[in-house]
Amino acid sequence: MLNKRGQEAAPFELLIAVIIMGFVIIIGAQAMLYLQDQKCKGDTDRQLQDLKLAFEGVKQAGRVKHINFRLSGCYQPEEEQVWIEDESGLDRCIQLGCGDKRLCPLLKYQNKEFSRAVCLEIKPSTVFPSEPTEKCPKRENMHLVDFENKEGKKHGNYMLQNNSEAGEAITTICAYRREG
Repeated sequence: MLNKRGQEAAPFELLIAVIIMGFVIIIGAQAMLYLQDQKCKGDTDRQLQDLKLAFEGVKQAGRVKHINFRLSGCYQPEEEQVWIEDESGLDRCIQLGCGDKRLCPLLKYQNKEFSRAVCLEIKPSTVFPSEPTEKCPKRENMHLVDFENKEGKKHGNYMLQNNSEAGEAITTICAYRREG
């Protein structure tokens, strides 16, 4: 009798074990997805910080900086936007962590999952020509990228060059991206 009762309980014990194992697998998969998402956001934050430092490195007239700007690769490149935009208002700039300024330039990132805004220590009057000008002449195998434009591909190898004169009211940064 005892042996028969043990055999009757075995399928129920197996069913409970399978259910528990299913929950463990589901929770583990969710944890892995969460960790992957956090890694992607961290990689994106690092790349934005590198780009921020490159822009700030050329805020003085005559400076040149090279950067290979590539985002995490976790998201579709056509769904990602990177641009520079000025925020206005003392309260807004303080809220964003940019200090007590009335106008604060931000490096912004956005995709369908999340967005970021990073304060830039450059003049709000900074321009990024998209077409060759006297200050940003045409260069072979390179084209200009306007970082104030939300649209367009931003990944690539850049040469950032400040072609402004010292003391000029408007800072011109030529963002040359290598073709190919």
